[in-house]
Amino acid sequence: MLAHNLRDRVFGRLTVLDRAPSMSPKNAMWRCRCECGNEVVVRGLRMLAGKTRSCGCLEREVRDKRNFRHGDCKRGDKARLHNIWNQMRQRCRDTTGKKRYQAYGVSGVKVCAEWDDYTVFRDWAVANGYRENLTIERKDPFGNYEPGNCAWIPMVEQPLNTRKHPRDWTQPIDAR
Repeated sequence: MLAHNLRDRVFGRLTVLDRAPSMSPKNAMWRCRCECGNEVVVRGLRMLAGKTRSCGCLEREVRDKRNFRHGDCKRGDKARLHNIWNQMRQRCRDTTGKKRYQAYGVSGVKVCAEWDDYTVFRDWAVANGYRENLTIERKDPFGNYEPGNCAWIPMVEQPLNTRKHPRDWTQPIDAR
């Protein structure tokens, strides 16, 4: 049985150039050029079935697009803001961080629902004076992380706004 002649046909991003050596006519292999410029050898049946449409570049693009959220997990100022957001959420939710969770999560401090979306938090931070030399502060140390209760202050000012009594750290906010 002879394989289909796929020469000059286009499958997704692949253009078939010519037949490549193969072990069986049923598994005909074809040399193809991808739109990105790479040349690959592909099994003809996979192209005909629509399972192979590029040299691999299409899959990488789709994966990268799917995984791209905000672009702030890299380096510099934006990465610092993303770390602040992550740490704020961990203090309130991560039961494995015993000491910090005791001081925040157990005592009832929460992160508002709108800040579950990093881009919403980032937009608030930038609009409210975030700079690399500042830290997030809850104006009311018993209150939640939310736009009306948070501000950006220098690290030297952080100790000025703390809970006065150690027992307040473990007492739920609703019980006060």
